[in-house]
Amino acid sequence: MPGGAGIPAFYSPTGVDTAVAKGKDVRYFDGKPYVLEHAIRLDYALLRAYRADRAGNLQFRGGSQNFNPSFAKAAQVAIVEVDEIVETGELAPDTIDLPGIFVARVVKSTLTLDVRNLPSNDDLRRPAAGGSRRANIPIARAGFPGPRESREGVCGAPACVPAIAGRIFFARRRQ
Repeated sequence: MPGGAGIPAFYSPTGVDTAVAKGKDVRYFDGKPYVLEHAIRLDYALLRAYRADRAGNLQFRGGSQNFNPSFAKAAQVAIVEVDEIVETGELAPDTIDLPGIFVARVVKSTLTLDVRNLPSNDDLRRPAAGGSRRANIPIARAGFPGPRESREGVCGAPACVPAIAGRIFFARRRQ
């Protein structure tokens, strides 16, 4: 993310001559048109990491290594849920994926997820015993309120935030 790298804007050939370019600055470089795109800056980034030390240095696993560091760098406040918190100095310097300077808060997870046993979408939509629409899975509290029923369905923060934000964003884009 350019916002995380300190780049306020950049020119891109993507979107030229489309509705995306409408009202934006278009410049030509070597005879080709480029649209000025402003970097995305975030107020908050809610992330998940494998391990953190007390200084906020993080280790990621798997796919979370792809975008989590970029989101943290582009955010004003990065809040990270981790499986394990170790003492400062226990993480070898070459294993740190994101330095603690980009992390505002670290929260230890109260729930360990085994990806091999995650419920399917059908399990989440099935009503719980007694006809309640609440999901049949426990939700990590991590200092956030528990599950709530809303127009968007049943979810608990922080897992709920991306789902609701995505629905709001795409609903506004369709208008």
